[in-house]
Amino acid sequence: MFVIPSIEAGGAERVLCTVVAALNKDKYEIGLVLFNEPSASELIAKLNINKIYYLPKRHKLDFFLLICKLISITSTIKPDVVISSLMYTNIINVFHSFFLKYSPKIVLWEHNVPINSLRSENFSFLKKFIISKFYNKADKIIVVSAEIANEFIKHYQVQPEKITIIYNPIDINEICSQINSDSVVMSKVSAPNLIAVGRLEGAKRFDRLLNIICLAKEKLPRIKLFIAGRGTLEVDLMRLSKELGIEDNVVFLGFRKDIFSLIASADIFILTSDYEGFPMVLLEAMVCKTPIISSNFKGANELIKDGENGFLINKDRIDDYVDAIINLTQDPELRNQVITNASVGVQRFTTSQLIKDYERLFE
Repeated sequence: MFVIPSIEAGGAERVLCTVVAALNKDKYEIGLVLFNEPSASELIAKLNINKIYYLPKRHKLDFFLLICKLISITSTIKPDVVISSLMYTNIINVFHSFFLKYSPKIVLWEHNVPINSLRSENFSFLKKFIISKFYNKADKIIVVSAEIANEFIKHYQVQPEKITIIYNPIDINEICSQINSDSVVMSKVSAPNLIAVGRLEGAKRFDRLLNIICLAKEKLPRIKLFIAGRGTLEVDLMRLSKELGIEDNVVFLGFRKDIFSLIASADIFILTSDYEGFPMVLLEAMVCKTPIISSNFKGANELIKDGENGFLINKDRIDDYVDAIINLTQDPELRNQVITNASVGVQRFTTSQLIKDYERLFE
């Protein structure tokens, strides 16, 4: 049984859907518990599962109510494995297991470095205490990168034998099936077209990206940046683009369902985050055959070899970002080599390769 707040919007949600859809339904009877009902029924249809339970979360104090409701569901259907994803849900999973009258395997699935994700969360000190004291009560903890594993062991006293590293799988066929050039908003009059995707929040550092575009405009006056995503900083970022004099070079697209079409149509995919756990969007850009420029943080450097299948830039070296943009724009041979290397390298993250790791964990 899988437990997650939602199956919409984020990278962790997309990964869970990919894993659930790929599991052998003849071998596993799969249930799904959600705290928010998806707005699009086709998301559920793609998962090909029948047992879906909704536990509406409306208020902060629903935390305790959700534990009680999850106890009820687990006690009723008695799954052999309860696997939760994301910190809030993982804490609920651990606590609910204390009140069960039988002992299913409890698996926690973490997608980010805790010290980073806790910076922007409420009750961060309490959550840090809970992780340190109670995560070891789980049978297994899946983490999606070596950096996250090291963080849990070093700073949260999680026992190393509890941790299993499984990189997030990517469904290449599903991504390719969603690429539709007819939906593209980019004009080839612009040169180059850059795409950035993500929540408009502090850690994503879209402010840094706007400053990069401002500097790049001096050498590439027709450069265009498309930003897909929403967040609390949207108005501030729009204001900053005007202050920098690049409002005609930046397009805020808001939330989009045609992300893969946008990425595939862009000349460059750019990521300027300070940190992420395992940046799925980089793998998605590789599948879309769009060359990548990314800030150099742990997670990105597990996926990209600088100058081979993309470019890694020290976070605040604005000039280096601009140089990489210019090189990819003006050197077709370099661009094609980077795309080729990325297309080959992404194959080791395919669903067919990694789903076996999940199945071994469920045994």
